[in-house]
Amino acid sequence: MNTEDMKPRLTARQWTVLGLLSSVAFLVVVDTATVITALPSMRTDLGFSPAGLQWVVTGYTLALGGLTMLGGRLADRFGRRRVFLTGLGLFTVTSWLCGIAWTAEVLVAARIAQGVGAALVMPAALSILMVSFAEGPVRNKALGMWASVGGLGGIAGFVLGGPLIDGPGWGWIFFINIPVGVIVFAAVLRVLDRDGAASSGRGFDVGGAVTATGGLAALVYGISAVPETGWGHPTVLISLAAFVIAAVAFVLIERRAATPLVPLRLFANPVLSGGNLVLLLMGMAINGTWFVVTLYVQGLLGYSATGFGLLMLAPAATSVIGAQLGQRLVNRFSLGSMAAAGAGAIGVAVALLLRVTPDSGLVSTVLVPVLVIGLAFGVGIVAASIAALAGVPAADAGAASGVKESTFMIGSPIGVALLSSVAVWGESAALDGGAAGPDAAVQGFRLAFAAAVLLAVAAVVIALTAMRRRAVASEAAPVEESTAVALGLGS
Repeated sequence: MNTEDMKPRLTARQWTVLGLLSSVAFLVVVDTATVITALPSMRTDLGFSPAGLQWVVTGYTLALGGLTMLGGRLADRFGRRRVFLTGLGLFTVTSWLCGIAWTAEVLVAARIAQGVGAALVMPAALSILMVSFAEGPVRNKALGMWASVGGLGGIAGFVLGGPLIDGPGWGWIFFINIPVGVIVFAAVLRVLDRDGAASSGRGFDVGGAVTATGGLAALVYGISAVPETGWGHPTVLISLAAFVIAAVAFVLIERRAATPLVPLRLFANPVLSGGNLVLLLMGMAINGTWFVVTLYVQGLLGYSATGFGLLMLAPAATSVIGAQLGQRLVNRFSLGSMAAAGAGAIGVAVALLLRVTPDSGLVSTVLVPVLVIGLAFGVGIVAASIAALAGVPAADAGAASGVKESTFMIGSPIGVALLSSVAVWGESAALDGGAAGPDAAVQGFRLAFAAAVLLAVAAVVIALTAMRRRAVASEAAPVEESTAVALGLGS
């Protein structure tokens, strides 16, 4: 038999649908990557405080991470096409508002709304893809292409972001979303069939989504306020108390909800729980580190946004290599040892950044660590993600996948808030001690990197104690991990 006849083939309509959905995934990942590059310019133009700047990242990722699972449930209830178009419309309009933002507060508010749009459009897009392609080789091919486009989006974001920021200005990293969003919106209206009537069979857990997102927002706000107010200030204490109350309410709601956002029974599996905890800690360490690195490279060393974007191509490339390596190794070694190796290597690489000075050489001090971070992240995220889906029955596969994706994304705002707060506190303490401005900033950066090392060490301990299991070979794993790598570098 001719092997060409056995290859999965897509129809012309399927190619069109895949192109439209992938373009949106590309858009979301490009947007998140370019924002990291633009942070120093935004701080200068809009007068962000050192503690306030992180909300440009955390506001978006809180909304995206906290509402993605709800977005998937809304797509099932009200129709995939409707929710996709609603999310895409919101994402496009708020991209315009981000681009014209005239104050720091307007930009943060627009970024939160943009995250809500992304939380609607991404699960709806993936859901449309799943029903448009029959299970088997054709769907696997479509999912592989979807994941690859996401990875390319992370790379393209760093390539495009720098010239746009250094040229017409940082607002254009948002303006480029608008024509793509309008074109895709119009095309989807013509290509995708209308949804039927809204389903009334199964509900959706709004209470769980509200308490989860609200509690995380309170936690991030409380952490970010510590450098300016101290731990005993009422703002911090009230925020942390609100987080605890929201967390308790979330657990009670999930235990009683007919269709819970997060089925708590999943966490009775220690391997799954360990995998999700490692994903959370890796999200905190990685994204918090990128936040500090961009402030150091652009704000202190004086590199342009284009130069920083080129630097970030290094971990983007090595993370893809690491993911491919990890996919090969998980069938030979235990999930725990692979996740521990990845997290441990991240910790060692970030520890190398403790050598930074006000006049360090970019290549000699920063390039090697970020290369290793990308490679180690790719290896570790494969093992942790497979563990986060270990032993899940078919009926809970969708919920477990949603938890896995959200766990890593939720780690981003917490990590950014934590490391930025540590950096601000360290800089303030050094200034109070009589250090010069650049030296004080470096002291803050070093403390932040030290905190990231501790997060990586915690991930190693959890991986070695909870994830003691060998992987089961799975054809789906490479697709999911490629997607995770793209999101990790973009958020």
